[in-house]
Parts: sequence; C-alpha cells; structure tokens
Amino acid sequence: MKNGWKMDDGFYTENNVQAFQYLEDTIPNIKWLRGIGNRKDYRFPLNYYILGMRKKMLMTADYLFNHYLKPYSEKQDLIYYHCWNGTEQTSCNWHNDFCEGANIMFLLYFTDMNKDAGGEIMFRNISQNNRITAFHLPQKYDVVVGSQDKQFEHRVEHFRDPDMHRITMNFGFKVSNSPWT
Repeated sequence: MKNGWKMDDGFYTENNVQAFQYLEDTIPNIKWLRGIGNRKDYRFPLNYYILGMRKKMLMTADYLFNHYLKPYSEKQDLIYYHCWNGTEQTSCNWHNDFCEGANIMFLLYFTDMNKDAGGEIMFRNISQNNRITAFHLPQKYDVVVGSQDKQFEHRVEHFRDPDMHRITMNFGFKVSNSPWT
C-alpha cells in the first residue's frame, strides 16, 4: 500500500471538497447539449469556453498533481481533461484508456448517484483472473484515482434512466513512476 492506495486494486477514492474549489461555482451554469448515437445518454458542455472552464480545469489539474501525484513524478504531464454529463454507451464495456497516453486518471464527481439508478464505476485486475476490485457509487465531491496500466480495466454501470444527471470531469496524467507499476 502506498499513500493508502491498494496496489492490486488499481484505484483509490476519497471525498475531497478541496479538489472542486475552482469549478464548484461554474458547474450550475453549464448548458448541456445531448449527444446522438452511442452518445445519446451523454451531454457535452455547450458554453464551456464562455464560463472560463478551460482555465479552471487546468487549475484543478495543478491541484490534483500537487496533492496526489507529486511523489510519483517531478514533471506534470497532463494528457487530457474533459467534462460531461451522463455516460457514453462504450464506457459501459470493460476498457482501459492507456492508448490515450496517460497512465493515471482522475474522475471528479459533481453529482450524487442513487444506488438504484446505475452509474457506478467498476474496476478489475485482469492479471488476477479479472478480479473485480471496485464497485463504487459516486457521490458529490468524490475523487477517484485510477490506474491506466494494462493490467487494470474499468467500466460504468448502465443508467436505468437515460435522463439521469451524472456530471463528471476526467483528467489523465502521465507520471514517471506510477504507484501501480
């Protein structure tokens, strides 16, 4: 175990209000545009740039790196960052986002999920016979740190109501010494 992170589980979670400090006032002002096709349960932030979200997300990335990743990398290498409401259907299949270049991801949740509504995030360790290591029901201010190493995969449980709101931000970092490798 490193910093409370279980090495064979591929994830770490905590409720951390501080991680949301730069975006908390912006999220209620977002106008959401519904996707189509396999993204019909997924909404894009329409007025993203008008609200200064890019700058606020980069400030959040700085916080995440300094608070969680500094022991694992001298240099901050932010690969991607996104915001959405809902989930893509493809996210409901087991997958790994390592191909995007990051080896650690963060999911920040801005909404509470109801246990009967779906939307839980699951992790598994494929090197341990696909052992399920997490079945996490996101709550507001949850920060989930996940490994993107090839031995771990994650997925989202299908929503039972396609109009349900699940506002999430995703940050992907490449660190030189991942705690999971």
